[in-house]
Amino acid sequence: MSALADDQAGVFTFYNCVCLSDMYGDGDTKLVLAHVGSSKFNMRLKVFKGVTVVGESALADLPTAVVSFYNEKISLPAIGVASGSYIRIYKNLKPFYQYNIPSAPVHKVEQEAWTKTCVKQLTHDQLYTISPKQLTPLSQTLLVTKPEERSQFIDYYATPKYVNNLQNPAAITCLASVPKSSMDNIDVLVVGTELGMIRIIDSQAFQILADCRVPGIPVQIVTYGK
Repeated sequence: MSALADDQAGVFTFYNCVCLSDMYGDGDTKLVLAHVGSSKFNMRLKVFKGVTVVGESALADLPTAVVSFYNEKISLPAIGVASGSYIRIYKNLKPFYQYNIPSAPVHKVEQEAWTKTCVKQLTHDQLYTISPKQLTPLSQTLLVTKPEERSQFIDYYATPKYVNNLQNPAAITCLASVPKSSMDNIDVLVVGTELGMIRIIDSQAFQILADCRVPGIPVQIVTYGK
């Protein structure tokens, strides 16, 4: 291991942002990682052969997960980089496609609470009856806002502009891939989100094939089989 170590590499990443891939189809598996950098202006997708960088590409947003997968029968592997609720697909280190995980429905009680707050009929107290992971980012922010600042927060956001457009984006926490079948070389993506959902996504049509809810927030996915 010491022969493959480089203390001066200056790489900063997360465990979900590292994968192995035969990036160039030469039979040589390489290390692929999303380098977070020291600021949002220095985020890079990097490919290593040993401890040497052999390719890189700029990243637009903070990465949360990286996966290598095949979505064509005769093709180089693609790299999926998750950021927020998006998966950006790179081929040969060039941006190829962007897929947005569909937002989850806003909880009926939450929508009602904001609608009534908008017309000054109800406070935000109803939000406490909903599990935090089911709430939209707007409601989560409200509940952690200091009590003395909540009135100002509500006055600003309890307007039709925001209340009529409440969204519950499915922020991605982890990614994996698994072969679709033993008949071809096509993978499907397995995606975990902050909303406690595991979603199976067709890597060609980018449609949801199946999903299931888990008790907590998934932080890592390990796949096996076909």
